[in-house]
Amino acid sequence: MKRKRCELPEASPPLLGEIKNDLKQIATTTSSCTEIGDFERLYILAAVRRTLSLIVAFQQSIECGNEQMTATIIRLNRDTVARFYALFWADETQGLTAEIFAKKIFEGQELRKMRLRNGKEKATDRWLITQISGLGDWIESVYGSTCGAIHFSDFHMQRVLAQSQGREPQPDGSVKYHLVFGGTEAKAEPGAHPKLNQAFSHICMLLICAMKDRCGLLANG
Repeated sequence: MKRKRCELPEASPPLLGEIKNDLKQIATTTSSCTEIGDFERLYILAAVRRTLSLIVAFQQSIECGNEQMTATIIRLNRDTVARFYALFWADETQGLTAEIFAKKIFEGQELRKMRLRNGKEKATDRWLITQISGLGDWIESVYGSTCGAIHFSDFHMQRVLAQSQGREPQPDGSVKYHLVFGGTEAKAEPGAHPKLNQAFSHICMLLICAMKDRCGLLANG
């Protein structure tokens, strides 16, 4: 199956409702597509289901103002895209196909221990990101800004200070912060939600484009 590059439009991303409709169409087509094997079919359907689940969680985190969880979900969504593209890279690897690769993953083999595209490096998370970075200049920046959300890091420490209700310089030179604690954001960063929505939606669009390619839904040309 020939791989096709999907160009992202510069206009605002579609509503998540449209993305969900695309995913459901992909699931229906994949289920009956005769050009793909059973394990690749399962791999695609699993990616569809994971993305639908992440959409639900993303919408809920946006609605309640949970920016920490929103960043984590974006990171997980990006992970699905990078690992889904491994189907294409498996087809470019000597002695491997997308079907054989999907079967290995199903049997519990770890992607980070494999070598794809006949390369010497293992398919670590960093390697995966490098491979898809050509799909959009923004991928590297999203990767960097959301990595800290996965592992406990300075990201979480900075979010504590960002929720402060002011600070008071003390006579000894120290600063007294008035903090607000809770699971959601007491103060959202200006313009944060549109940027988060755009990042999540564009990642979904990359994934949908790759899925349509695998199951034959991309328009010719």
